[in-house]
Amino acid sequence: ISVVPAIAGALASGNKKEARFTAVTALRLTLIFAMPCAVGMSILSAPILSLLMGDAGASTLLSILAYGIIFLSLVMVTNSILQSIGKVWVPIVHMVIGAIVKIVVNFVLVGNPQININGAPIGTDLCYLVTAVLNLLALKKYIGASIGTGNIVKIGGSAAIMGVATYMIYELLKDASDYKIALVVAIALAVVIYFAGLILLKGIKKEDVDLMPGATKINKIIGRFL
Repeated sequence: ISVVPAIAGALASGNKKEARFTAVTALRLTLIFAMPCAVGMSILSAPILSLLMGDAGASTLLSILAYGIIFLSLVMVTNSILQSIGKVWVPIVHMVIGAIVKIVVNFVLVGNPQININGAPIGTDLCYLVTAVLNLLALKKYIGASIGTGNIVKIGGSAAIMGVATYMIYELLKDASDYKIALVVAIALAVVIYFAGLILLKGIKKEDVDLMPGATKINKIIGRFL
């Protein structure tokens, strides 16, 4: 919501550099939040379902579908950016292509007895992955905005470190206490571990923090490390 007027205003004043900077920052900030959410949801799918639904039977489905968080988040943001630069029909066409991919993948995988219903979340993930990639290519073409391989590696690396640590913490705590307590503690520590990893790998910048809610307080805590 906030990206649309910012980029549209920059382009209206002829400041393409500012529009590109805002787009890149928005994309990087999207990954900073989406990647750990996806990894955490996937790794802790069983206890999360047990806590919310009282049944972890669909944990495999959720662990696969969780990675769609990354791609769907990118689709939502890139859709907004493309609309703000006047390319209204581009994301619509890309979504149609993504939907076709989902239909084909579902037909092939769900119909396979060895994969069965697990093919549905795979189809959803691929649907949004294809749409996100097409949108990102369009942004690169029209305003030169790109997330950058370095950002993806740094943020992805931080999320991976967090994922391994979170899994180990949960597995250790669940045997010594109730799984609910283990889940809450693991998630709380995951947040700390993730942002520590981001700082160490330089996956977060001061301009990212400045766009976050409560930026002043966050800067007081981690600003000196950036």
